[in-house]
Amino acid sequence: MDVFQLEPEFSYEDFWLPFDEFDAKLRLHGIGGYSQDPALVLCDQLAQLADPTLPIQIRRIARKNSIGGIGADASGPILPRLRSGDHVRLYVPIPASWSRGHLVVINFSPLRRGGVSYLMPSPFAPSTDVAPQKVELPTLDGIQSSFPVALPAGPRPVFAIWTKASPDTYVTLPQDCELRVLELSREEILSISDALTAAQDEPGTELAVFRADYHVD
Repeated sequence: MDVFQLEPEFSYEDFWLPFDEFDAKLRLHGIGGYSQDPALVLCDQLAQLADPTLPIQIRRIARKNSIGGIGADASGPILPRLRSGDHVRLYVPIPASWSRGHLVVINFSPLRRGGVSYLMPSPFAPSTDVAPQKVELPTLDGIQSSFPVALPAGPRPVFAIWTKASPDTYVTLPQDCELRVLELSREEILSISDALTAAQDEPGTELAVFRADYHVD
């Protein structure tokens, strides 16, 4: 008779693994002390790194029956409020004094209710290579000129990570991410979090994080 029930990802043989391997498996599957949603951890990590002087601008370009939000007068709400079916463009203000680099843009669905996905690279912005200027997304080589807004409803953050080096140095990009918008797996989210931690600990790392917040009604 089993004294306790194992998680389906584990077998009793796993208890004989070296500690580091066993601990990594616990973390990958979110067991024990690693039960916290890695998307929440990554969001908090990016929020701490984000430069408040470099906000991402969200501009709505199409809506039926507009009622405030982006494009409204200055007395409207500060947090952009969008609805499913709206179309938006993003503007990331890379300072002109910076060198040419790479940009990875990550969108969070409402936390605890959705996933994490890349907006760049994606079919909307296939390449991460960017010049030091205001970067418009989707890019000219994207599949369409705007991002469609979709449910679920709720507040959402979007982050842009700029690096001078190739993003592969810091982030594991999923295969075919330039061909379709991919929701990141738990393992991929953890790899981004680990890479950011390592980059912060590495002297001379050229990395910056931009942020915007919006709400889907």
